Amino acid sequence: IAAMMTLWLRRSRAARVGPHVLGPARRGGSLGAGEMPKCGNCGYDDKDKGEIRAYCVDTKQILCKRCVGLIMYPTLKGKGDFTIEAIDTNHSKIVQSLTKLIMNVSAVIGMVFALMHSGIGSDYFKGANTCPALSMGRQALARFDANVFYYFKSSLTFYCDIEDSFWRLLLDGWLRGVVSGSDSFLLLFSTLPKALLFKSAISIFLRPVYAVFYAICALAIQQVFFTAEDAVRAIYKRINGSETSSGRVSNFFKRIWRLPGEVKAKVKTKSPIPNKARVLFLSISISTTLRLAVHSLGFHHLAALGGDEVSIWQLMFEPVFFYWVSRQFAWLDAKLGKTIWKKGVATAEEPLTCWREKPRKDIMESMEYTKSRIMRRFDFYKKQAEKILHILVDDIFNMIVVLRLLSILFHLSPIIRRFATLVGLGPKIDQHQAWYSDATGFKEFDAGGKYITDHLLKWTFVEALLGVRLAGRLAEVQMVNVVLHASELTHWAKQVVWRLLVPFVFYFLNTKWNDKLGAQRKEFTSKWKGNEWKDGQYGTMLENYGSFWNQVESKAEWAPPPSK
Repeated sequence: IAAMMTLWLRRSRAARVGPHVLGPARRGGSLGAGEMPKCGNCGYDDKDKGEIRAYCVDTKQILCKRCVGLIMYPTLKGKGDFTIEAIDTNHSKIVQSLTKLIMNVSAVIGMVFALMHSGIGSDYFKGANTCPALSMGRQALARFDANVFYYFKSSLTFYCDIEDSFWRLLLDGWLRGVVSGSDSFLLLFSTLPKALLFKSAISIFLRPVYAVFYAICALAIQQVFFTAEDAVRAIYKRINGSETSSGRVSNFFKRIWRLPGEVKAKVKTKSPIPNKARVLFLSISISTTLRLAVHSLGFHHLAALGGDEVSIWQLMFEPVFFYWVSRQFAWLDAKLGKTIWKKGVATAEEPLTCWREKPRKDIMESMEYTKSRIMRRFDFYKKQAEKILHILVDDIFNMIVVLRLLSILFHLSPIIRRFATLVGLGPKIDQHQAWYSDATGFKEFDAGGKYITDHLLKWTFVEALLGVRLAGRLAEVQMVNVVLHASELTHWAKQVVWRLLVPFVFYFLNTKWNDKLGAQRKEFTSKWKGNEWKDGQYGTMLENYGSFWNQVESKAEWAPPPSK
């Protein structure tokens, strides 16, 4: 179906714009569903104009016509010796996305399969080891040679214990953090070191092997898609006598095809919201800092502190907190600017290209090019394998550790369990709760750590923090009568000033400052560019220090540099 949709869309576009004129690359060939290619050198957005048709193997960039001519100019770097490949529009780039999707889904299914066969049963709470990966290897070794198995049995038991800590750290997030509500800091941190060791071992030994396996399978699946697409094209041409199609069906599929790209274009459009949020929280931070300074100078009434509204300790925390929030929005704005909102870069994925039309230099150079072309696609899928493994192993591991910490701190087990029941996991939760009660003898849930070691740890922390709590209470008592002489109306007016008016003033001043900077930049552009680049300072600079270049329309109009 995907191949047929691709064929209809491409042929309808070819019927609209006419035949291509530069080899196998069609006019306006896009790189994805509804996504217009961009030049990786100058950032030119093609917008279906047919200006972007090539990929430079040496610089690893998609290039427009102007940039191809620039890098291939005989007297510049490289001396016109770069290898250029035409972008392949006979095969849709969605094949690449479908191949990645199939391989990534298979990786997720493998992870789920490993979890399902990790030994979750009624004996889980009784201390049975959970090591599915090592168990398969141990069974294979025992079947192959029992003597070797018994020789390494003690070592295998030790490594099984390490793997058991990894799986228990993940599974306890569900069985103890959600099902029974008996998770604790001591239980989490006792399994964390060995779990980290096993995760590191997976990253070091499993990732290269899986990356090669992933790439080989992905190349095979991609070739199957290519063959199917070529077969559909041939069948369609044989039935209709041509490869073009038009009409309502083609337009309908075209709109569906371009819809993801249009949504993606909106998402990739830079938004001012993160920067405005940064300025807002920075203004609040400045306001609270000024308020703290006023209070420190002895103007307690003007600072409007009250025991019922805010304490001095909260006031000291507010500037730091709001400044941290503003920095997070600044980081978010910079991160999005370098990734999703980044302008002037080609797609992160490798484009589908045709074989080069450039003649070979010699047999060795031809073999090197063939090898690099094959390995380029292979290396691309290896990187995708490393990404999905990073998500499945590193990101999920870190996420579960963080979620377990949050669940222990804020007692989130009942809320998560109620949500899991709503999505249909109620029978599974009841089954696991029955296993927990039968194995441990505890009938109560959501009581946190119930073992002797958990109670000892809690008692230690309570005794250590007792002095801090007493000091905090003394400070609160001393701050109770600070605002007794201020009227209620005046006190609320001061709160409005500090919470709303002062941050608004700083936000307004920042806006005016940015407007002034924008006006200065506009004035600079006018002086630098002039009306037509000739009557400005740019033209003067080139006249004094540079040279003037023009793009010509054909080879007949081009004046090449003289040969040395």
